Amino acid sequence: MNLRMSKGFLVLAGVLVCGAHLTIESVSCGENDPGGIKIKTVQVVRLDEELWFPKWSPDQRYCSFRKGLQALVCFSAKDFKRLFEIPYSQNSVSEDDYTLNQWSPNGKYVYGVERNKDKEMALAVYTASGQKLFQTQYLQSIDTASIRWSPDSTKVAFNENYMGWFHEPDIWLADIAKKESRSLTPDKFAKDYDFIIDGSEPCDFWPEWSPSGKELIYVSGKQAIMIFNFKDNMGKRLFPIKETPALLVNKLRWSPCGRYILFNDMKDNKICLISVKGQYLKEYPNHEKFPRGPQNVLWLGDSGLILLDFDLVEGDSEYPTSKWLVLFDPQKGHMKSWKATAGVGISPDRRYLSYVQKDENEICSLYIMHVKSQKTKKLAERKAWRGKPPADAGNQLSFTTRSRVCWTSKPDTIVVRSGLYWYCVTLKGTSK
Repeated sequence: MNLRMSKGFLVLAGVLVCGAHLTIESVSCGENDPGGIKIKTVQVVRLDEELWFPKWSPDQRYCSFRKGLQALVCFSAKDFKRLFEIPYSQNSVSEDDYTLNQWSPNGKYVYGVERNKDKEMALAVYTASGQKLFQTQYLQSIDTASIRWSPDSTKVAFNENYMGWFHEPDIWLADIAKKESRSLTPDKFAKDYDFIIDGSEPCDFWPEWSPSGKELIYVSGKQAIMIFNFKDNMGKRLFPIKETPALLVNKLRWSPCGRYILFNDMKDNKICLISVKGQYLKEYPNHEKFPRGPQNVLWLGDSGLILLDFDLVEGDSEYPTSKWLVLFDPQKGHMKSWKATAGVGISPDRRYLSYVQKDENEICSLYIMHVKSQKTKKLAERKAWRGKPPADAGNQLSFTTRSRVCWTSKPDTIVVRSGLYWYCVTLKGTSK
């Protein structure tokens, strides 16, 4: 992906590999104009100030918020009534990932992560009522950003944290029905961080399920992207990554049709597209402003488009101050780029995006965008507040310079977080 500055915007282009053939179909997404969408109601939700990064069960019944780095608090999605709290020991650089969800696809289960007195970690699966159903054995460490539910909600894949010293970061599989866990990629060698960086090592990480759930891809320290077939119960080399250390490959993403796979190459700072048969199809060099690539990569359903989410660090700040978002078509290249105050909300059917933008006068506006047409509509605007919130923040939609939008599992409901205030906003006109 080639991102370059042009009149204040980053423009994206793709490089097609000679001899490669790429066909990604898109289907009609219905009405292309979001002009008829408007805010119906705004409800202020009062939650603990330590709660952050909400996730929603696909069946629309539950939601969960991380509480600090040690717990997951589960609520009713209907009235935000607190239901139960389970251990959740975060162990990753970042879990601000659109593809990560503690709730199973069928909404019946939620996972937590426990740590014992020896600081070993185990994955635990709970029912939607808070009853522990199953727990894996304790491992030296679990990378909590790697945990992925299978599409049929029967299994969970994850990898050990490869940042530890002298242990075996393998891909593990937890089988809910059998109530057992096993390593899919067992290796018999101890290894450390330096060896993994410098050469070929038997370490495996970043599992990602195919849409059918019959296969699992992952990055291997044996200098390859591997694919594990559950019918044959074995993994094989899918695509070689000899020029890039395994730790510098991430963001593996299957296309919704299951025919293509994206991944981020941090060494050469580019997004790569391959076929499920291992053919290298296309590459998209990243702009030098983002040397580690995007924070998030997401296929947007039947539109055939891909969303890239980059952290922007501006001024003297050491931390991200805003987001740079890019929509691109694998065949046509760049479609749209824009800046947002923080994360973007993505509708359950991935037809719409919602986000907050701030202008030079610190006027914040809440927008909704139709993905396929890239048409937008402003839903609300207000002066951003800093420090002390306005007197009516407890009953009126308000914004900060870092307001974030999350879309719930309902097609007509988003949540806007501004400081310590959470606003549940229902929309009219987003349903098919």
